[in-house]
Parts: sequence; structure tokens; C-alpha cells
Amino acid sequence: MDKIAQTAHGQPSGHPKGLYYLSFTEMWERFSYYGMRALLVLFLVSALGLGGWDWPRSQALALYGTYTALVYITPILGGYIADKIIGYRKAVIIGALIMTLGHISMAIEVGHIFYFGDKYSKPMGASVDLPGGKKEFVKMGAKIYGATTIGPYSKVGGEVNNSVFFGNSNKAHDGFLGNSVIGEWCNLGAVTNNSNLKNNYAEVRLWSYETENFAKTGLQFCGLMMGDHSKCGINTMFNTGTVVGVSANIFGSGFPRNFVPRI
Repeated sequence: MDKIAQTAHGQPSGHPKGLYYLSFTEMWERFSYYGMRALLVLFLVSALGLGGWDWPRSQALALYGTYTALVYITPILGGYIADKIIGYRKAVIIGALIMTLGHISMAIEVGHIFYFGDKYSKPMGASVDLPGGKKEFVKMGAKIYGATTIGPYSKVGGEVNNSVFFGNSNKAHDGFLGNSVIGEWCNLGAVTNNSNLKNNYAEVRLWSYETENFAKTGLQFCGLMMGDHSKCGINTMFNTGTVVGVSANIFGSGFPRNFVPRI
């Protein structure tokens, strides 16, 4: 009896101490797996403005199926490596480290991941090759925030927040662009900047081609709307809620008008 009490001393309920570490590790692993299963598709199909990747549902489910299959396939490879190469102890340590790094990467939000026009996501400072020979180029040191979409063959640098670039447009130099839409074949000169918030935080008004007047947008943040084939010179400054028509050429000091018609 004394021997049994001595064996159980310091071990609640008489279980080995290692059992509790094992239980919590298993709970963490299952929370990770089933939590990912529940959230992965929802994240992939969510709109860009809501923080998702705006994937088609079919592609999101295909990735979900691949993820689920790998959960059952990879332990076979991991077991072989543990048995034949590195041993159980190192296998547990490496596996726990990989799981920890994975959870950290999901828990910390960063602004360095963004969306490309053909459903590809890459870190900033990368030249990206897409199917069909398409390419986007993001210059090293660029700061990309929010839901930013970059079309085929476009070049982006400087600081960009919550903006859309259609194909073959160029903003390869420093300067801020926020809450803006840039059409095809546009070129923004070096150190071009735009304002996306009024000094009094008022609702932004944009030029409406339908009414031929400025109309309320319901937005507090709204930057530059530039039509296809438009260009601007070095150090151009665009005011909040500026609309530039097709094939416009903007240069000179000071702020241009909030509406620059097409040529």
C-alpha cells in the first residue's frame, strides 16, 4: 500500500506526469485540425474587402480536400522518418516546432501578403510568373496593405493600400496610393501621391458621368479613380476623390481638379 502511495506521489490521480502533456498536445493538435477545417473554405471564398482571397468555391473545396488528404498521408512519411532516420524524440520536437510556427503565422496579421489578378498570393518584393506568360512585378521594399489587387504585367512600388491595378499599369516608384482604382496602361510618375481622406473626415464626393455632377459616395476613404491610358508627371498630387478620364495627361505643380475629363 505504501509502495502504491509512493508511486502516485506528485502524480494526480496516479497518472504519469507525461500523460498531461500528451493530453494537452493532442487537444492542441485536434483544435488546429478541426479549426482549420471549419475556417479554411470560409476564408478562401470571402471577398477581398473582408480579408479573404475571393477564390471560387470549387477551387476552395479542392484545396480543402487536398489539405484533408495530406493530414492522413503525411503521418506515413513522418513515421518512416522517425523510425529510420531521426528517432522519436527529435521527431516530436520537430513536429511540435512546425505546429507552433504554423499557429503563430495564422495568429499574426501582416500587410505583406496580397492578392494578384489570377488568384495568386505572394509576398512583396517578388517577380511573379502566372499561367500564359503573365507577370506582375512588385519592387523590393514596397509596402502593400489591405486588399490590393494587381493585374497582369503591372509594376508596383512605394506604398499602396486597398487599391486595384488593372493590367499593364505602372507605379514602380515611391509615393502613396490609397483606396484607388487604376485602369489599364496607366503610368504614375515618381513620387506621385494621393489623398484618400478629407481633413474634416467628411463623406467623399465623386464626379458622376451619369449626372454630370459630383455625387455622394457614402465613403470616408476614397482616393484616385484613373481611366485607361492616362498618365501623370513626377510629383503629381491628387486630392481626395479625384476622377481622371481616359487618355488624360496630367502634369504641373499643385493639385489638379477633382475631375479631369478625358481628352
